[in-house]
Amino acid sequence: MPTLLCGDPEQREQALGRIGELVLKPVDGYGGQGVLIGPAASEQELAATARQVRAAPHRWVAQETVALSTLPCFDGSRLVPRHVDLRAFVMTGRTVQVAPVALTRVAPAGSMVVNSSRGGGSKDTWLLG
Repeated sequence: MPTLLCGDPEQREQALGRIGELVLKPVDGYGGQGVLIGPAASEQELAATARQVRAAPHRWVAQETVALSTLPCFDGSRLVPRHVDLRAFVMTGRTVQVAPVALTRVAPAGSMVVNSSRGGGSKDTWLLG
């Protein structure tokens, strides 16, 4: 994913000029904490994040918004669409190997932040050869 480094003045101005279109992430964050999804943010959220970026630009990166896939997930009573991402496991050494397993992470209802610490979960992932 191409990434704008907000610590670089030129890239920061690009990011701030398009803040309503991009995803901004604190580089030292975890669990989706502090992530701003520009297209889904209010004017107040955009302005607050812009102030934070200007105050500590080295702490922020910006990326294009990606349309995440959805999969049907059982919510306890019915199947509902939820945003997901797929995590592959890659091992490096003398060779690079992709493990024959993966993890599908599931966002909570109404969210595009796919992270278990933000209320998401996981699904069985079947890899077929």
